[in-house]
Amino acid sequence: MEEKRSFVLECEICDARKIRENRFDDYGKICINAEFLLLDERSKAILDTYPIKLHVENTIMTEEDVDFQVQNGSFTIAKGTALSRPTYLCVNGRMEIEPGTEEILKSYIGIIVNGKVICPKSLVPYLTGLSVNGAMQVYSDGCIRLKNTAVLDRYFGLRIKPGARYYAARKVVMLDASLDVEALAAAKISFETKKAVVAEGLVRAALPMFDESTELEVIADGCSYVSDDAVLDKAFIKKNGSRIYMDGNLRLEEESTSLLPQIEKLYVNGDVVLAEEQKDAFLEVDAVYEKLQVQKGDLIVGQLELIVDQAMFAEHPNGIYLNDCVSVKIDEAVTPEQILDRFCAVDCVEIVCSEAQRSAVIAVSKDVNQIHTGKEEDKGTSDHRNKSRIHAEKYIL
Repeated sequence: MEEKRSFVLECEICDARKIRENRFDDYGKICINAEFLLLDERSKAILDTYPIKLHVENTIMTEEDVDFQVQNGSFTIAKGTALSRPTYLCVNGRMEIEPGTEEILKSYIGIIVNGKVICPKSLVPYLTGLSVNGAMQVYSDGCIRLKNTAVLDRYFGLRIKPGARYYAARKVVMLDASLDVEALAAAKISFETKKAVVAEGLVRAALPMFDESTELEVIADGCSYVSDDAVLDKAFIKKNGSRIYMDGNLRLEEESTSLLPQIEKLYVNGDVVLAEEQKDAFLEVDAVYEKLQVQKGDLIVGQLELIVDQAMFAEHPNGIYLNDCVSVKIDEAVTPEQILDRFCAVDCVEIVCSEAQRSAVIAVSKDVNQIHTGKEEDKGTSDHRNKSRIHAEKYIL
């Protein structure tokens, strides 16, 4: 008896709503791998009659006339959005919903967002069919939206609308001594945000513009604001001065030790990364930080590809400390003991190692996206001549 064929489908969207009743009669093995499987009651009943192996992230029951759309990246539901028929929407990224789109939202049968949703409060009741794998950011109607972290300078006061309410998702930063906070308060503006970072000399005038629920962080006067990770070097001091407030990690390099006495005040919303021999000098600085991270070994930063082998360990007798590298491969000759004693990886994308090394690598790594052996999945040894294998972005059964 001739062996029946195999059917293997790999796609993002598998639309089974138009499947015919005898679709898989000629196949003995059926496997469907998809992010989305679209079904109605009729097609589900047909598929249930076959021994199908399904590997599906989202099964969506919807009628055949419903359109299914996938948007990757940022997507906005705006007032002018036009839908020709009922639609099921999936957004892989950020979805923003503009005010005044109530009727448009009614045209969506369902919405899946793998990311962030941003919308005014009045539209929340219209999102009953919404599923969010991520964050929901809701702001009061009528707010003027600022950046997530709104850093106010002296020019902000020239652009305000009297009586307006401003929204910043994360925080509002008022550190600039030239910012006329009393004029802002006189204009009766207000802010909706989670946190207010305010210089001590500006607090009294600034407080009436924030709700009681807003977290207040009072900072010493004269601090400059740094928005990201940084290295403490001469350029950093020249640009930001001796009093600094930063959102990010601060890394010390060899030249940083001599610069520490120049720091008068330091706030770090993140980790401070330094060498063991710099620790005592740094502790003399008037600094607030989340964690002091003592690096183990010589620092290697920003490499796209790197092979860690015995030769590299010989070149760095103090050990190896990797930061912000992309693809790291550890030679099999490197022992787990060497990894535990003389290796560390922080903020790297991928580390490939042997199974014997893996537990040691995990123990000395932080914020690494993937730690794996690099081996491909078992592909088997069966004859592929009797197999239908389909790769597609969208496939209609």
